[in-house]
Amino acid sequence: MNNPSTDWGKDGGGLLPQRPFEHSATFTTLAIDSTKRREIEEDFLHFMEAKNYPFTIGKCWKRGYFIYGLPGTGKSSLVACIAKWVKFDVFEVNLAIVKNNNDFRTLLFNTTTNSIILIENIDCIGSDDSERFTKSGLVNALDGLGSPEERIILLTATHLDRTDPCLIRTGLINKRVKMSFCTFQGFQVLAYNYLSLNDHPLFRSIRELLSEVPIVPADVAEILMLKSSTDDPERRLNKLIEILMEAGRKAMKESKGMKESKGMEERWKKKGWEIGRSWST
Repeated sequence: MNNPSTDWGKDGGGLLPQRPFEHSATFTTLAIDSTKRREIEEDFLHFMEAKNYPFTIGKCWKRGYFIYGLPGTGKSSLVACIAKWVKFDVFEVNLAIVKNNNDFRTLLFNTTTNSIILIENIDCIGSDDSERFTKSGLVNALDGLGSPEERIILLTATHLDRTDPCLIRTGLINKRVKMSFCTFQGFQVLAYNYLSLNDHPLFRSIRELLSEVPIVPADVAEILMLKSSTDDPERRLNKLIEILMEAGRKAMKESKGMKESKGMEERWKKKGWEIGRSWST
């Protein structure tokens, strides 16, 4: 990683100190559907191979991604995968200490070519009434005249509906990626990562539960992680089933009432799933 200067401005800058980028995440270990993974890989492959093309049509060589989803859905892991795949430096921008629009523009020019500019939680940026820093200033610095070239811009947010459309407009953002709840394909990746399992008789039950019960990949990963030397993969899978069933029953009671909840329990019992069974943690 480059170690950029952060002495611009009176407050000492807004780029977080850089360290060698050593992250174990790869696209093959990312808990997302294979179709979405291939789409992202191919997009960046085309971007890297077409470095000279934008200049022939009067464009800048840069790429903008907007990655959004609830906490635990894998936004940070995807950022790490992208950085590792393209072999770019990552400059994480700390907007909390950016004084004004001019400081932000100066900050961008402290980054290097062939780098990723990461700005997280853009759905939390305040209104343009702020005297410190404005959304319009951010957009102009990233995509206006004189904006830095040969960069990848990654913006993240938790809520799409709370994100100002001007921050993710076409031109600045080339692609939107929604990070969602854990799918069965995502679970399969995690089961292999944590338990070295490609298949198991309990996978069928987990597939059906994941189609009904929302859970983020980070929670699934925590459940699947072996807790001790005496723990075993089947116990972890059973624990995941238990938690999914409890969550499903709770959600059903809260949203549709007791009658529907009992109906779901009966349906699960017919499949041999028993709610309230004693499981080891």
